[in-house]
Amino acid sequence: MARRFGKTPEERAFVPCFHPERMKLPEKSTAPIFLNWFSDWGCDGFSDEQREAILDLMLHNQHHVILTLSKEPARIAEFLRCNIGAPPSDFEHVMFGTSASTQSELDARLPSLCETPAANLFLMLEPLTGPVVIPPALLKKLCWVAAGAETGPAHRPCDNAWLKRVVSDCFLAGVPVFVKRLGGALHNTPREHWPNDLQFFQFPPILQRFAEVRAKAKKERTRK
Repeated sequence: MARRFGKTPEERAFVPCFHPERMKLPEKSTAPIFLNWFSDWGCDGFSDEQREAILDLMLHNQHHVILTLSKEPARIAEFLRCNIGAPPSDFEHVMFGTSASTQSELDARLPSLCETPAANLFLMLEPLTGPVVIPPALLKKLCWVAAGAETGPAHRPCDNAWLKRVVSDCFLAGVPVFVKRLGGALHNTPREHWPNDLQFFQFPPILQRFAEVRAKAKKERTRK
């Protein structure tokens, strides 16, 4: 599993690392588990034995919602087809996703994601660095889309028209969409001042309960 702020050069460079000592953490947590958010369990750096350990973690932590992201969705889909011995209903708490920044990446990854034998599939279009069109037939297979401009002092440009197209396509398909950050002059603008047609902060039903809990906790902290 990934550490957001690494202690070693490999971790700081976001080189995929497997941390067996952290595999017990889900038992102590009540929050959604962001598995491999800054790593990739589908890459060459992970063995099938390590993937099996991750799969076992998912199976035995059904009290969580687990999100897992990979830029190698074809490998993950094939691994799941060959290794899931449990009923598909045992993995309804897991969201399997892939990411893309450009149309070419989307075309290469999304079809494989949509072949994943799972009920909850999602797409991360972040950082969005070019215009994308999500094929409607594939979009309808997703439970969630999140999109946004790149962050950081050296962020690449993002045209907000690209984000508007994503929002429009998701709205027409009835797929929840979450816009994380705008580009251009609105890059650091508070969300309440965004254009109305970009104020989309939706979650899929599987994540809605956790979003409500976080919002309530934030209000309580603000009162203090």
